[in-house]
Amino acid sequence: MRKIILGFFELCIHIVIYAFVIFLVYRAAVFAYDFSYNIFGDPVMSKYDSEVVTVVVDDGDSASTVASKLKDAGLIKYEAAFVIRVRLEEMGDKIMPGTFELSPSMSVEDILQILTTEGEIRQEDSEVITR
Repeated sequence: MRKIILGFFELCIHIVIYAFVIFLVYRAAVFAYDFSYNIFGDPVMSKYDSEVVTVVVDDGDSASTVASKLKDAGLIKYEAAFVIRVRLEEMGDKIMPGTFELSPSMSVEDILQILTTEGEIRQEDSEVITR
């Protein structure tokens, strides 16, 4: 009788371990899909949120710094995915300094388009130049 109980207990432990491993593999796959979609897809943070957020990009800001500002503003999900996309599209040196009006309903492609072509540059004497 004792062997049967120990065998059953051992079987239960194996089932729990296998279920945990399957769960970890599932979560890793979901994260990998979501992360890669944020790099290669055209995600938006909120399809229906049209609230305008102001993001200021300073002269000399790297893609990582810009990604951090965008994440803090709620415009992107993963900083690393944004940086990888900027590097893949070779847009790191094309991001211009300035003040940008962005929205969570914009895709990453739209955000990059605006960051590389539009915005207001605030100069020392409070003069505003619009590109």
